[in-house]
Amino acid sequence: MKKNKSDLPLKTLAKTFLIASPVLFAISLTGPGSEFLWGFLKPLSALLFVNFFIMNLLAKEYASYDAEQELRLALAARNLPQPAESHHQGSSVSSVTQPTFAH
Repeated sequence: MKKNKSDLPLKTLAKTFLIASPVLFAISLTGPGSEFLWGFLKPLSALLFVNFFIMNLLAKEYASYDAEQELRLALAARNLPQPAESHHQGSSVSSVTQPTFAH
């Protein structure tokens, strides 16, 4: 299977959230940690854990979406019409017909 390079930042960010969440929660249980910004570390650790959880749930969806988009681009590139070769015999001016409009 081909490794998707776009998954790397997503996985790295998820792992960072997973590590930061319990560390911040543990710090918030100490005296100075609970006084820091009026107990800001507990909600922050909870938000980071929720973000990690959501990122893990959506990781497969991101991968399938990326694979689908690559397939669409490959099909579009394969089905592009080839430009017609023009055969000019000494004439450098090409005639362009003007479209007619219904009145």
